[in-house]
Amino acid sequence: IEFYFFFFKQKTAYEMLRSLVGSEMCIRDRMKTALSILSILLVSMAFGRVQEIYDNCDEIWANDIMIRGNKICSQEGTIITSIAEALTKNKLTCNSAEGCTPRVVNQFLRKAKAYDFYGINFKALEPLGLKQVGRINNWDFTSQSLYVPNASIKEFAINAVKNKQIVIVWDRSQWWLISEQRKMNDEIKLIAYFKSSGWDSSVYIDKVWAAVALEKINQESSLFEPVSYTHLR
Repeated sequence: IEFYFFFFKQKTAYEMLRSLVGSEMCIRDRMKTALSILSILLVSMAFGRVQEIYDNCDEIWANDIMIRGNKICSQEGTIITSIAEALTKNKLTCNSAEGCTPRVVNQFLRKAKAYDFYGINFKALEPLGLKQVGRINNWDFTSQSLYVPNASIKEFAINAVKNKQIVIVWDRSQWWLISEQRKMNDEIKLIAYFKSSGWDSSVYIDKVWAAVALEKINQESSLFEPVSYTHLR
């Protein structure tokens, strides 16, 4: 018969108190973190925007080249983050393990030669799962003469949002993915969300100089080859 003896050191009242205080602090910190995550999730669900919000100046893709030397970290680059957000929000993957990040979207657009002198040929997005259903600019580049009032472009964007279409607008400062619209003081406001210094913020779009309406295609095209993760410079 074998006997095993276990010896336990009895803690002093001070040691027990210190241990309890440490445990309490640890539990309190974890609860704060959990509550913070929960509050962010609830706010996001309340606004109907559980989606990835990309920063076009994120160091991962900030210096990737788009066209004519323009980098994603630029005014022009906000169109890439807006498209990436639209794709991600609609649970499209761009056939990439990385997902529809701005880097992947930019690489696809370059490979598809979708960049042109006036911006992006949005019809090139169809292999990724989005199709263009409407587009309006403040200036008609074809005739070089037709001026479209800002109110008409904003009305186009508002109607597109009402029709549950994906709307991306240009307000002469950057491109925005419209997340919702609200009526304030008898005026309908277009609302976009963005990431600034690590925080999610919102902005009201008053004047719209260009707008694109997109819709999700039922299936992503199998013709699109997966994008590699190498940076394009």
